Amino acid sequence: MALTEAKITQIENTLNEMKEKNNVVGGLVRIDGVIVKSTIALADVAPMLISRIANVADAMMREAGDKHKEAEITMGADTLVIVRVGQYLFFGVAKNKDDKKTIVDYSKKIESVL
Repeated sequence: MALTEAKITQIENTLNEMKEKNNVVGGLVRIDGVIVKSTIALADVAPMLISRIANVADAMMREAGDKHKEAEITMGADTLVIVRVGQYLFFGVAKNKDDKKTIVDYSKKIESVL
């Protein structure tokens, strides 16, 4: 299902709220690696890498007979948190546990839009 302009606007507003209220940047990527919206500058390859990381984590958990809720990649002091939301991947950059909770909470808001 294609996203309507109204839904994309809601997604953008939600991402902006997460950034402004909580100082957490993030975005939404289709499962195939195409960026929908982001509040962080991404290199051209980043959305596809986010997609591949999430898909590999999902495959590993299925093989183990479980389902992952989120994938985390630590880069120095920051952690990239990726949450699957239907056919999309919501992501954010966390600096601490509160930021991780914020990202998961906002993924639920995005899910209600989708």
